[in-house]
Amino acid sequence: RMLYDGDCPLCMREVDFLKGRDAGKGKIDFVDIASPSYTAEDNYGIDYETAMRKIHAIKADGTIVVGVEVFRLLYEAVGLG
Repeated sequence: RMLYDGDCPLCMREVDFLKGRDAGKGKIDFVDIASPSYTAEDNYGIDYETAMRKIHAIKADGTIVVGVEVFRLLYEAVGLG
């Protein structure tokens, strides 16, 4: 699961790229932290303010990954790593 800021044009460029590479396979669950429906409770306690400080991902086992490592995992998930 990738937490991203849907109000950020640069972030959206990356999300669109990854969605294109994912091609509907569902390897990445994209979660917009700017959405009114976003809740920390649904995302392992990561609130909006925390998510805005650095990029976050949540692995299937619940492990929270932060920073550049997120991109390595995401790229690997879509066959680029």
